[in-house]
Amino acid sequence: MGKQVIHITLAALSLMASPLGAEDIASSACPYHTSDEPILVFPMGFERFLDGPDVQVAVPEGYIRPFERKRYARDGTDGAARLFVEIPSLAPMYLADGPSSSFRLETSVPQEDRGTILLGPGVPLEEHLAAVVGPDAAASAIKTGDPSDGSSATDMPDGLQAVPGALLGQTLVAVEDGTVTFLANCQDGRVPICTGRVTRDVLTAQLTFRRLHLDAWRDIRQRTDALLRCFLTNQPSPALE
Repeated sequence: MGKQVIHITLAALSLMASPLGAEDIASSACPYHTSDEPILVFPMGFERFLDGPDVQVAVPEGYIRPFERKRYARDGTDGAARLFVEIPSLAPMYLADGPSSSFRLETSVPQEDRGTILLGPGVPLEEHLAAVVGPDAAASAIKTGDPSDGSSATDMPDGLQAVPGALLGQTLVAVEDGTVTFLANCQDGRVPICTGRVTRDVLTAQLTFRRLHLDAWRDIRQRTDALLRCFLTNQPSPALE
């Protein structure tokens, strides 16, 4: 007999983050709303969080908080996506090379610890930037920038330097010609553009965290564990197969 697969729907997974259900959120025992920092949600591999090897949790890859879906309303299946990472305690973050199919925290490497974070749906990168800095600067920003050359805010096209608040702390992702292009805030308080290209077979991005942030990362993993268990215990209408 195969594993029992529990499909947590997008609506159920987003319930605790909904700005519309304030009373439900306040009365819930689920831990999502108890922290100012959002919890990372992984698109696969949840079985390791659960008791017993015969249960696997399937979470939609399009997961993103409801208010973010309103800001970035788009299907997300035809290319553009937004990396769901807004965790101040882990900033600044740096993109690691290459795609990742591993959803485990790598502790065997002495100098770094890695985790994989889910991509959610978003507006096309060009559209978002064009609305902020204009089409010419947006096109230039997407095509330029190299994480190996130490590009800084002063190297950015005119217009981009004037809007640090619009991009600060965000990592936007677009799919172009079979590659995933990352536009990231790579230095705290500045707006340098860093790009990295990986294959499109999985819409995941691997981030490398400094050893300094290991405790914070473990705390997020524990909160994710608690959130999933709470959903499985208390949330209505998960589909079983």
